[in-house]
Amino acid sequence: VVAPGGHMVSKLPCDSYIAMTYPEARVVGNYYLMSGTSQAAAVVSGVAALMLQADPSLTNDDLKCRLMKEARIARDPYDQMAYTLFQQGAGLIDVASAVYSTETG
Repeated sequence: VVAPGGHMVSKLPCDSYIAMTYPEARVVGNYYLMSGTSQAAAVVSGVAALMLQADPSLTNDDLKCRLMKEARIARDPYDQMAYTLFQQGAGLIDVASAVYSTETG
């Protein structure tokens, strides 16, 4: 699945390794614009936590199944896939749909 995270601005200590290695990523003060994969991982973890809060009996397979089943494929104006399956996987994570899904497997 794909989750929001790319090109997000985040707070980072100015003397940290990342900040010092990539000074061009600094936006202003101690805010930096990076690729966002660590941000996206936190979003997916948060969705999984919400899913488990709604249904503590979910297995790892159920979590994955619901995340993938409820994801939305990005489409272009001609209703074709905007990106390949290798680029977007099952699609953009849909929080509400995943949390309230009843899919299993």
